[in-house]
Amino acid sequence: MTGGSVAYILFGLISLIAGGELLVRGAVDLARRLKISPMVIGLTVVAFGTSSPELAVSIRSISTDHPGISVGNILGSNIYNVLLVLGVAASLTPLRISNQLIRFDVPVMIAASLATLLLSWDGVLNRFDGLLFLIFLGSYSIWKLKQGRRDHFADTKDPLPPPSSTLSSKWMIVGSLARLLLGLGILLLGSKWLVSGGVSVAKALGVGELIIGLTVIAIGTSL
Repeated sequence: MTGGSVAYILFGLISLIAGGELLVRGAVDLARRLKISPMVIGLTVVAFGTSSPELAVSIRSISTDHPGISVGNILGSNIYNVLLVLGVAASLTPLRISNQLIRFDVPVMIAASLATLLLSWDGVLNRFDGLLFLIFLGSYSIWKLKQGRRDHFADTKDPLPPPSSTLSSKWMIVGSLARLLLGLGILLLGSKWLVSGGVSVAKALGVGELIIGLTVIAIGTSL
């Protein structure tokens, strides 16, 4: 264990906080500009953005012949997202849960977890399994975005901006998108530093790659 590894972890944590702040602010503002509810953006754009570190780690670990880190990172991150992230958020302030979330989105999350269990029952996740996951994700994302715009217009008497503000509105959308992408870039860089330092520390302690993925990396990419 070296001081450089600890420094990577600290820089990674700071970058994750800054990048996450930019990404969420940009995404929520973009949602308002595009007449989409913040909850739907949270379920799609922000959810994908904050899952990008897991995707990057998984691709990197597979390409370097460390599949245990990939699997451990994904499963561990889902566990920490529900128990740690949701637990901390609910501890800080009560979270209002809409009926739509309970009736549809929570069952979708449970169905995705059950699908992972069933498809991995034979001890391997193959290309066909991965394709099923991607089709499921694409269908869910498209449906949520369409529903978000439909619900927003149904609740708004005059959803379209006046003609004189169209150009200004377009530049505001570009600004929101730029802030979102900048936040995502910082987030990915921070996750890389955090994972690099975390793996070095974990290896120095003699921990296996699956445990590294389930703990150090999963916590880091969930932050």
